[in-house]
Amino acid sequence: MGLLNHFSAIMRHQRGHLFGWVPVCLAMGIGWFFSLPVEPSLLVLWGVALAVAGLGGIARALPESVSPFAIAVALILLGLLLAAFRAHSMTAPVLGWRYYGAVEGRVVALDRSQSDAPRVTLDQVRLDRVPPTLTPTRVRVSLHSKPPGSIQPTPGMRVMTTAHLSPPAGPVEPGGFDFQRHAWFAGLGAVGYTRVPLLGIAPP
Repeated sequence: MGLLNHFSAIMRHQRGHLFGWVPVCLAMGIGWFFSLPVEPSLLVLWGVALAVAGLGGIARALPESVSPFAIAVALILLGLLLAAFRAHSMTAPVLGWRYYGAVEGRVVALDRSQSDAPRVTLDQVRLDRVPPTLTPTRVRVSLHSKPPGSIQPTPGMRVMTTAHLSPPAGPVEPGGFDFQRHAWFAGLGAVGYTRVPLLGIAPP
């Protein structure tokens, strides 16, 4: 009883400040999702959704000392669901093999690689002998040289080249930066490089 009374006193003291814990609980659920070694199945996510609805429904009937904890658990689970929904909404083809051949697409972003090589991100991608259902939505190609005839790309320009592409790689060490996950949420289905001219095939 003493512990319950202690929690009740804390809840009464925090009564006007509980809303500030909403983003904290949601963030905990989002972080939980990304720390999972395996993505939950659809059946598990449906179970989590039912748990959120159940906790939200019974929270009003619980004592004041307990209901905030039920709501907090529901919000944590809701954060996990939001992260899972976001991950599923970004579903797009990812190249499953190493590819060398023609690459065509529209320039949507320009930047530089860690080696300071110019880099183009393309959408509306076409790959030689790869069906549209297996073609990545976006690819990123580093331009490792600028041979004669290569153009200066600008956003909106449709270009083509011959490039080496591969699937985005995962972490190189335990706990390291997960480029594969970053690429998934950026919509990148393949990354690579070219040493041959980048050609424009349509006006910007």
